[in-house]
Amino acid sequence: MASCSLRAEELVDQFESSCAVARPKNQSSLGPYIYTPLCDPSKEFRLVTLHPGRAENNDIECSLQHGHLSDHTEFEALSYAWGDQIEKHTIMLDKHSFEVTSNLAHALRNLRNVGPSNHIGRVFWIDAICINQEDVTECNDQVRRMDIIYTRASQVVVWL
Repeated sequence: MASCSLRAEELVDQFESSCAVARPKNQSSLGPYIYTPLCDPSKEFRLVTLHPGRAENNDIECSLQHGHLSDHTEFEALSYAWGDQIEKHTIMLDKHSFEVTSNLAHALRNLRNVGPSNHIGRVFWIDAICINQEDVTECNDQVRRMDIIYTRASQVVVWL
């Protein structure tokens, strides 16, 4: 099993080099995002940086990093209606494709160029991105900490 200190991209690099497969260079062909496990889910969580877009039709680009609940990292929390689960939109997460609901894509597109840090990006906690939804144990652990996460946020943005 991989060490928690390795990032998902490093794991993919190791796998591809062991299989002698050349890694594609363009963003859209890097494949889907693979989560790096949280080392201590009781104290750790993920934050997503929403990068600004030059034009409304530019791809939505984000990056994900781990944080600790004891850190004083400033972030916003996004509370939104998940909406239609069938219609998905692809965003770029650490240069990998990542599917989100239509309503979340709309929120990200509209929030990325708003606010005091719009030239460097905005740091958010967003449940659909920051929690590995396919890992039931992680989901349960993180949902139990949502009250702490929302309390720690500098502000909660509500998107309906």
